[in-house]
Amino acid sequence: DVPPPPEEEFIYVDRPVLYFDDPDFDFEPPPPVAIIFLPPPPPDFIVLRPPRRPVDVFVLPVPVFVPVPVWVRPPRYIVPPPNDSIFNNIHNTTVINTINNTTLTSEARPPD
Repeated sequence: DVPPPPEEEFIYVDRPVLYFDDPDFDFEPPPPVAIIFLPPPPPDFIVLRPPRRPVDVFVLPVPVFVPVPVWVRPPRYIVPPPNDSIFNNIHNTTVINTINNTTLTSEARPPD
């Protein structure tokens, strides 16, 4: 258990909002902000050269396949997943062709 704050600190505890310019605290005002707050950026960042053109468009490097060595064995509690019927039969789908390829030919009727 923590004892309650002293009487002179109740001013700080009972307030839901703290304002620094409150006359109860009698804080000094902050110093004015300097006219030049930050130095100017170096010219390297103002005028930048355009980036180099890519050699191939949207080509990412292919990672090199590194097989797992024979001496690497998974822990005993790691088991392969059970046979999943969807995974086993994913390539056995039947494609239904809904396009009608029959050509209708009708004899032209004589004009009336």
